[in-house]
Amino acid sequence: MGSESVAEGDIKGRARLLLGPGDLSRRDRRKLGRALMPELAELASAGDSEASNILGGIELEVEGNPKRARQWFESSAAAGSAVGLRCLGWLYAEGQGGDRDQAKATALMVQSAEAGDVIAMQKVAGWFRDGSSGEVDLVQAARWFFAMLGKGNGDGIHEVFQFASRMSFEEIREAARLAGDVGWGESMIAVLRNQQSKGQ
Repeated sequence: MGSESVAEGDIKGRARLLLGPGDLSRRDRRKLGRALMPELAELASAGDSEASNILGGIELEVEGNPKRARQWFESSAAAGSAVGLRCLGWLYAEGQGGDRDQAKATALMVQSAEAGDVIAMQKVAGWFRDGSSGEVDLVQAARWFFAMLGKGNGDGIHEVFQFASRMSFEEIREAARLAGDVGWGESMIAVLRNQQSKGQ
């Protein structure tokens, strides 16, 4: 487990199980969550971002308190946690636990994506594609869908196919360059050229 003690791993593991799918009743989930929170809070106070994220999840998903969840995610986001940045961004986007602020939500989600969080990559790509980020930016949308490939996740590539025909080849190349692999752009361009030649 590295530098993490068995006790710390056990408490965080039990808490992660609490947040995942399971057959615990809401009452039992709340009881277990409340039993784990003091130890998690101690870890979070000592700078453990994962514990802060778990506490944020418990507050949001088990306790139904987005305001307290936001405080825990603010703490982990300030420490640079990709998960904390993503969760805080989502809370700002939804206006949960405080004011809705899409510009701040987008900035946080981009930071999380830049830190390698695939869920954030997919979320922010969709926002740029649909204009939820404030404006439609297909280069940024394609960039983050392409970046998901770099993390071994191809879930977004079909999304790029849906709007790539509205982009110039140079925009596609720029998106791939920003994502870190120009080959993705060239592959997309080859497919588009093939489609265009068949359509003529």
